[in-house]
Amino acid sequence: MCLFWLCVRSVQSVGWGVFVSGPKLTVLSFGAGQDSSALLEMYLDDKVFRDRYAPNDFLVLMSDTGDEFDATYKHVRSVQTRCAEAGVEFVFLTSDMGYHSPNWKSLRHFYRTHDAIGSKAYPKTCTDQLKLQPIYRFLEHWVSKRYGVSHGRKRGLREFAALHGRIHMILGIAKGEECRVSDPEKNPRRWFRESILPVYRCWTLEWIEQPASNTSIAKGCMSSRRIAKPARSCRWKNWSTFVGSVQTT
Repeated sequence: MCLFWLCVRSVQSVGWGVFVSGPKLTVLSFGAGQDSSALLEMYLDDKVFRDRYAPNDFLVLMSDTGDEFDATYKHVRSVQTRCAEAGVEFVFLTSDMGYHSPNWKSLRHFYRTHDAIGSKAYPKTCTDQLKLQPIYRFLEHWVSKRYGVSHGRKRGLREFAALHGRIHMILGIAKGEECRVSDPEKNPRRWFRESILPVYRCWTLEWIEQPASNTSIAKGCMSSRRIAKPARSCRWKNWSTFVGSVQTT
């Protein structure tokens, strides 16, 4: 058995935003690592998971940092094929699509054009510039085209939330990373507080493996390691819930 510990930012209601039939739109923020890959497999293979966390419209988004390992890009292509076969929309945002900032086409691009290096004083700059901002720029554009809402300065996301309820974001994080969980109601961006609904749900997944074959699946931002490739079936064993930074059972 191969155990994966996952935390999921998912579909429970906090404050307003309670839906009888579940969220209108659920988005999986895919990073090509073992956690988000496992979550996607659960969505594809587990009807109970789909009914509970993404019963209606579902979208998978990944933003390219431009500096991933070759094996990571190979894994992404494999996942794209898997999603296409299952009829799931998977969008891989590359810098040439126009959703990345001109100053942040990739991490190395920023360093070279600004004659700079990374700093511990700004530990989340890479994530914000190369992942979050492109994803939410695209998401507003996608929601505008799909549901006919406004577009520009996140008005579309807020309008969608007013009509259909907040968009539910699913994000996998590893066991032991609970310190990354923050209170969504304290997010400084008003559009985020009003249009995105994150609740952190942490559980242990137990993978049922085929005979192991070596493959590279990224673990963490722009890093990779060799692990045994699991079969496409898994189940959860137990879970706990995180609302903001408060754990409940």
